[in-house]
Parts: sequence; structure tokens; C-alpha cells
Amino acid sequence: MIEMVKVRQFFEDCQPLDIEAQLRTDFERLGIGNKLSPGSTIGLAIGSRGIDRLDAVVKTAAEILKEYGAKPAVFAAMGSHGGTEAGQLAVLRSLNISEDRLGIAVKASDNYRQIGVFNGLPLYVNSLSLSFDYIVPVNRVKPHTSFRGPIESGLTKMVAVGIGGPKGARVIHSRGVALIPKLIEEAGQALTEYLPILFGVALLEDKRHRLKKIYTCEKEEFAVVDRKLLIEARRHSPGLPFEEIDVLIVDQIGKCFSGTGMDTNVIGRFGIRGIPDRGPKIKFIVALDLAEESHGNANGIGLADITTRKLVEKIDYNATLRNVLTTSFLDRAKIPVTLSSDKEAIETAINLLPETGEEVRLV
Repeated sequence: MIEMVKVRQFFEDCQPLDIEAQLRTDFERLGIGNKLSPGSTIGLAIGSRGIDRLDAVVKTAAEILKEYGAKPAVFAAMGSHGGTEAGQLAVLRSLNISEDRLGIAVKASDNYRQIGVFNGLPLYVNSLSLSFDYIVPVNRVKPHTSFRGPIESGLTKMVAVGIGGPKGARVIHSRGVALIPKLIEEAGQALTEYLPILFGVALLEDKRHRLKKIYTCEKEEFAVVDRKLLIEARRHSPGLPFEEIDVLIVDQIGKCFSGTGMDTNVIGRFGIRGIPDRGPKIKFIVALDLAEESHGNANGIGLADITTRKLVEKIDYNATLRNVLTTSFLDRAKIPVTLSSDKEAIETAINLLPETGEEVRLV
């Protein structure tokens, strides 16, 4: 019998954000109502991540836009995630982004068009992005799980990769991981000039993954806002409070938590050849289950050393392969040693540890 002790991390509490008040203030500051004609169609570009109170942000933004006489709708902008049209809609539903919840249409498409060239590379967009009078990207700014740069996850990446779809994502990854930040910024800049983007809504979470800040900005400010908020986001990124761990048990992995199933910024493993891992030093990672909201996409399972049969049986291999082949980070989709139960998986990891006479550091 393993004796476990609960460890609690204390994070600074932020005041609950008044979403409606913040959005109304921002929309008035930007003069959004004066830029719209009656009946203007607006596509709110939403991705696949589980962001705190995302549905409330989208619903409130839509209601304000309707007050201005516009006709807002949501469209899926999630790169290679979700795969098919039905798959993308299922991902949005799992995030509480649905017509029933929002009172507006929620759309998805697996059709993409090349609309230009940047830096000698093709520039792709989801065909739905061309069907609206205006587009409004909504995304969280945070450190990315695969690369480092002045701009990582945020509004610029939402435009370049989210709206760019699988083909756009493939282009961004085509020159290797070192050039991803540069290509995201270049593609994002080219697309913000081409697409009818009205404004963007950047979201920031605290260490408890609670919505901390909303910042609405003009499209010309996307890169500046992404840079500024990324610095703040790094300060609010949670981590494991240990330098060395023998066995890390991950209860669930999934795209709803991180693009890599489990956040590489937390576990310290990147799973990209040529990219050194960071701390903490973890001997064995055990992944027990795949979140239902991930809809079978198990990208990142390869970051674990041991897993369970129940997780493996939930994998949608088409969705997972589509995702990992787009990024080219193949090691992240490799299936670890698979055991029949949680108990057997955890015990196997413990039994693999060298017998040093010290207590096992199990987290």
C-alpha cells in the first residue's frame, strides 16, 4: 500500500473578472459600433482549447455585436485539430460553444483555400473566413508547448494556424521548429492585411487557469499585444513544485488541456528531437486516461513512458495522426508501454526505479 500525502500549492487569487463590463468598455474604446453597418456578418474565430469562461466571453461579445445591428456567428479555427467538419463542431460543443448556449450559429468547414504567398510559402485560410464581412479572432495568450519566441500562442497564431487550418499549420511547421515563431509572425501579418479582421480579443489566465484579463485590440496591434501579454503569461504559468520526481502520474491527457495532451511547460519534456528537455527531472511519466473532450486525439501520449489499456482504446488514430503529421513531431504520438489497469501501470513505474533505499518521489 502506497502512502500518499496531499501537497497544496498556493497561488495569488485574482478578482473575478466582469466580462460584460470589460468588453463593453473595450468595444466603446475601439469605436466598434461606428465601424459596422446594419446586418454586417461577423465571424468569431474560436479554437480547440479549454479556456476559462470562453463560452461567456463569446456569448457576451456576440450579444454586444447584435446590439450594434450586426449578425455574429462562430466558426471553428483550430488548425489541424478536430479534423473533419463534424469533428470540429464536436470539439466546440465540448467547450460549451454551441448554438443552444450562445444563441448564434456555430459553423465549421474542412475546406481551405490558398489566397496568397508569404516568404515564398503558400498562404492558406479556412473558406469560412471569406464568407463574413468581418472576422474577430478570440484566443488565449500563453507559452507554447513546442517552441520559444517573442510571439507564441495568441492572436497572431490564431490567424496564421487556427484560420490557416491543417494546410496552413503544415506550412508553418515545414521549415523546422526553429523557424516556427518567425513564420507565425510573417503569416499572421500577411493574413491580417488580407482578411477583413475587425478586431481581436486576447485572453489571459492566472496560475489556477482562471480568466484574469481580457484585452481587445485592433488587428494592427496583434503582434504587440501578443508580445506584451506573453511576458505576463509566463509569470502566471503554473509548474510542479519539485526539481526531481521519480514517478509523475497524469490522471488525464487531452487536447482540451494542452496541444500536446499534457503541458510540456509543466512536465518539462518536449518530445522534439534536438530540443533539450527542461526541469523538473522526471524518471517515469504514467498517463492513465484520455479526456472525453479530446475526442480521441491523443497527441502527446508519447511524452509518457507508461499508459493504460483504457487510454489506448480511446484513441482515434486518424485524428491523432492528422495532428502529429501536421507538426512532424512524431515521437509525441508513439504509444508507450501499455498496462491493463491504473494500479498495474503505477506499480510498474515504481518497480522500475533503482533500489536506493530512499523513499519514492511519487507525484
